Amino acid sequence: MSVREKPVEVITRGERRRSWTGAQKRDIVMESLEPGGSPIAVARRHGIGTGLLYTWRRQ
Repeated sequence: MSVREKPVEVITRGERRRSWTGAQKRDIVMESLEPGGSPIAVARRHGIGTGLLYTWRRQ
């Protein structure tokens, strides 16, 4: 009985890191704080993670 190693597939985003201006961050945070707004929906709409959005909100 031989042991075979299974191939490992690595998936990367292939995207460059984006940088956001202070004004862009402020606008996205303000949008997430609007009444009836959903932080998750705002993050998805702007292509950012919810963790990043919450970090910006704390700053």
